[in-house]
Amino acid sequence: IAESIRAAACEMVILHGGQRIDISVSSGVSCYPQHASTVEGLIEAADEALYQAKRDGRNAVRHAGANKQEPARIGH
Repeated sequence: IAESIRAAACEMVILHGGQRIDISVSSGVSCYPQHASTVEGLIEAADEALYQAKRDGRNAVRHAGANKQEPARIGH
């Protein structure tokens, strides 16, 4: 879902003062209970993933745990 939102935002045409404004979306995703068992923990994990997306050059979706030694466990 986050990737679909990111891709759709990149396709949007925004004009301001006759000039085109390109936008990008960076987001971090965390899942319960794989990444945390509390709301605060999920927000923290998603925030860490968001900042990893920004460090990786922006306009990206990153999953919590993906930058650790073990890959993130998303789904089953």
